[in-house]
Order: sequence, then C-alpha cells, then structure tokens
Amino acid sequence: MDRYDTVKTQIQQRIREQRKKMKITQEGLSKSLNKSRFWVTAIERGNIIPTILSIYKIADALKCSIFDILPPNLDINNVSQNIDSKARGQVYSMLDKTHRELQNGII
Repeated sequence: MDRYDTVKTQIQQRIREQRKKMKITQEGLSKSLNKSRFWVTAIERGNIIPTILSIYKIADALKCSIFDILPPNLDINNVSQNIDSKARGQVYSMLDKTHRELQNGII
C-alpha cells in the first residue's frame, strides 16, 4: 500500500466515522449532498476519491471541519519542517476562507 492508498483509506474511514458520530445514514448524507447513496457508499468503500470541494461539502453536511475528515498525517504542521509558521497560517487561513465561501454560496 503506497502513501496515496493510505490517504484514501483514512479519508473514507474518517467520513464514515463522522457520519456515524452524527447518527446520519448513508441515505441521509446522500440526500443532504444531492448525490446518490451509491456515491456515498463508493466513497466510504474507497471506490471513489472525493475532490477537495466534495470534502468541504461533506464536512458541512456532517457539521464538522474538513480537518475532521482529512487524515491527520496531512496536517501541514507535519508535512515539512521547512514550512514556517507564517506559511502554515496562510494555508489554514485559505482553507477556512474557502470553507466560509462555500457555506455562504459565494463559490
């Protein structure tokens, strides 16, 4: 299993965990996303890798942060020791701004 398979597995597991934590069925999640239940099932089984935009939408539907879905090993604090705190802050700020814009229907 390569690094990308590990990331895919972690994303699918974390989506499933968050969905169950919120006591939402696959059917309920699919309806709130305007997708088929097959799509949600395929993501949770790892047959489909969601786009970053889909991850934002899933996080909104599950009332959690994208950081609850993205694998902890993608935490930019751990990506590289060469990333300084200013750059880290800019990345977090960009992700948060994108999330707010999605929630407000700007993008």
